[in-house]
Amino acid sequence: MNGSDQVDLELVPLQGDPFTIRHAGDLAEFFFRANVSSSGADSYDDWVLQNNDPQRITEGDISAVNRTMGARTPARCWTEFTDAAAEESWLCALDPAWDLFATPERQWSQHGVQTHLAEAFAAVMGSTAVPPPPPRCCTSSARG
Repeated sequence: MNGSDQVDLELVPLQGDPFTIRHAGDLAEFFFRANVSSSGADSYDDWVLQNNDPQRITEGDISAVNRTMGARTPARCWTEFTDAAAEESWLCALDPAWDLFATPERQWSQHGVQTHLAEAFAAVMGSTAVPPPPPRCCTSSARG
């Protein structure tokens, strides 16, 4: 990372003991710069920028996920979305300008990003419960 802050991610799993991922920011940056799913001409990110209709989930999206992320999800599992007669409201509610790392927390809260994401996950995963906001899970400390 190019800053002077180290990001340690403290996780509390549903089962098992809490644990910390040291230098989580460095690990994430390496992944997003080096992993085939997010860099290069055949990456998923490239697919999204060139071919995707952001208001719909298409068979091309499923193929791109399978090809670039090593997933093996059959298209038939996604027909509820790929064959939808109308745009999905939960998908339309996701603003492509939201950036997981760069969006300030205040803006994240003002736009209800967590709620919109929870609704999207619930639509795809089948849950109807929208979780309450989680406690802050990241700590930042100066590198030593």
